[in-house]
Amino acid sequence: MKKLPITRQDFTCEQDFMRVNDFLSETYRLYKRLHNWDCARWTFNRYGVHGKEEVANHREWEQYAQIWQTSDQQIVGVAHIEEPGEYFFQVHPHYTHLEEEMLLWARETARDKLIVHAHSSDTTRKALYKKHHAIKLAHTDYNRSLVLREPFAPTELPTGFRFIQLNYEDAAACEKLSRLYSRIWPTSTYISNGKIVSSLATSPTFRKELTFIVVDPDNNFAAYCIVWPDTLNRVGHFYPIGTDPDYVGMNLNQAVITQALNTLINLDYRQAYIGAYYDEEDEAVFRRLGFQALEFEEFFEIP
Repeated sequence: MKKLPITRQDFTCEQDFMRVNDFLSETYRLYKRLHNWDCARWTFNRYGVHGKEEVANHREWEQYAQIWQTSDQQIVGVAHIEEPGEYFFQVHPHYTHLEEEMLLWARETARDKLIVHAHSSDTTRKALYKKHHAIKLAHTDYNRSLVLREPFAPTELPTGFRFIQLNYEDAAACEKLSRLYSRIWPTSTYISNGKIVSSLATSPTFRKELTFIVVDPDNNFAAYCIVWPDTLNRVGHFYPIGTDPDYVGMNLNQAVITQALNTLINLDYRQAYIGAYYDEEDEAVFRRLGFQALEFEEFFEIP
């Protein structure tokens, strides 16, 4: 990429959400690995983490996001929050020198604390954080990858359990999925009601056939996963994945993931990713299916 003058501008979802989504896909291809966020996390940040703002059409998180772009409107960097005070930097590989400018902007913008991240192998970014007296935190996030080849044998469901297709226009069904999410992650406030679930389907990257739900014999939602497609790279990103605590140990997570993987293979996708922290039972499922652990994300606090 020819180096052109760079300017910084405010981010708005209406104008820039899909521009950034495409930038993430394009830089995945350039890095040949996950270095920036994947499209699933970017989408879930808007419609899940900040789902209440999305439903209210009042996106406060936009004021904590900036774009760096060339004079011909090509994005080369994005800085934004996930949780308040937790900033992430997405950078084109030819413009990593912008990272310090991004960090300085984040320091000016953060209200109280400033939390930043780096991949475990990113010695350059970690050196930058050290220059700014960063303190490494205990928290880490994980990524796993699977190359898609032959179809998987379906995982047999317990008697009376079955897959259903969620109708995102059905308010009652969306409320049931929200309750399932809250049972799986009781401390999370992300998917706190059915309106937020319904909002997920309004994302430009959403595909309804990539939602996989298992119900029990009484039609209670028991397990699910959502896959977000990166159509440019033919990659499926899984988030979230979970099983109701009442059904842990029944292999339902493997069932929904296997169903999702076979759907991706039928759609001619080439790779699958699972990000975020999961417990050891889930990790065992990922390993059985052939997912390989990648480098992890480290977090730092900047005083």
